[in-house]
Amino acid sequence: MSYAEIVQWSQMIAMGLFGSLLAGIVFYAFRPSNAEKFRQAARLPLLIDEEMPAIRDDDEGNRAQ
Repeated sequence: MSYAEIVQWSQMIAMGLFGSLLAGIVFYAFRPSNAEKFRQAARLPLLIDEEMPAIRDDDEGNRAQ
């Protein structure tokens, strides 16, 4: 086996592995059973903002919460 053949085989194997990984990720992401989990994760930043509002400056220059 020459160096060029080894490189070619290793590239094909790596492409197969990464293709399988990508297919697994896409399958996991689009499963209907995961929809609610992703919906809750998407709302998480909004929930955190409601529970802990940002500290804002008032008109007098003092820090107000």
